[in-house]
Amino acid sequence: MITGRLAWALVVLASSTPVTPIALPPGPLLGVSVAHLHVPGFGYGSQRAREQLEQLRAQGANWVSVMPFFYLPASDSPEVRRGRDPTLRDEDWLQEVAHAHAAGLRVMLKPHLWIHGSWPGAVKMRSEADWARFFRAYRDLVVPLAEQAQRAGVDLFCVGVELKEATLAQPARWRALVEEVRRVYRGPVTYASNWDEVHAVSFWDALDAVGVDAYFPAADGPGADVTRMKERLLSALRPVDALATRAGRPLLLTEVGYPALHGGAARPWELPDGARADVDEAVRAWQALLEVAPGLGSLRGMFAWKWYTSSFNPFDRDAYSLEGTPAMHLLSQHYRRWGSGVGRGP
Repeated sequence: MITGRLAWALVVLASSTPVTPIALPPGPLLGVSVAHLHVPGFGYGSQRAREQLEQLRAQGANWVSVMPFFYLPASDSPEVRRGRDPTLRDEDWLQEVAHAHAAGLRVMLKPHLWIHGSWPGAVKMRSEADWARFFRAYRDLVVPLAEQAQRAGVDLFCVGVELKEATLAQPARWRALVEEVRRVYRGPVTYASNWDEVHAVSFWDALDAVGVDAYFPAADGPGADVTRMKERLLSALRPVDALATRAGRPLLLTEVGYPALHGGAARPWELPDGARADVDEAVRAWQALLEVAPGLGSLRGMFAWKWYTSSFNPFDRDAYSLEGTPAMHLLSQHYRRWGSGVGRGP
């Protein structure tokens, strides 16, 4: 009789077999990350969210990312679990996928791990036994999610987001997880690495695209002009482009965004308390990225961060929110042009 632990070991061994990549759907991935509002009637699957999807399609987007959540009580805890949020049930994100498809949008399903007071990059177990428990629990959530994604016609599945300590410490377990996902999901599979993690991931060959949450600094500090921002972004993105080329995989910016804050382009991954608004800085950073992107030979697309599921937000919008901003106007211009085949895009 094969025990669960032995079965996992056999999967690890099988996952070392070279993978023929599954092609992404044709055309550039002109995506937007759609953020769920945790309020009944305002989040995934709601009529308000459906109207937002239709608006995104009118703005030139042809992909969205839908992001269900798993939860971890602490960054060193192996107890990954489903949430109990009544606004984010399986039927809610499944309805969001159906609404996106009805609006003419393809979908990347991208489960995030929420850790109170921390972030996924800090997840690090204290022992090998805890790593084994963590991955068993994570696998028991991700694989059924991938099976649901297959039934829902999801176009791209992401196995994890910014878990940089876990990818460094446990590459064999990631390979095994990807192998199990492929048994139930037939579409392309990626992983969303953190911007400072992408070169350390050793299992891109097991995936169908190199994914990076591309919060690379676009400036040294406040006030940088577009020319300087382009230089900074090129110095960061050219090595990632070369990595994807060596791996024989397309490159996806699985998240990218710039907060409309003074100094936000220098540290685009954070929202510091007390920072003053600076819409122009965000626009310059977006302009720099959109001018740099066509020169990256392996780049197939990006997912802009972020757009909420309702225009009326019961909470304060954060500085990443794109709806109605000059940054979104600029992004929409490029997405429409690239989507129609005018000019060279991703």
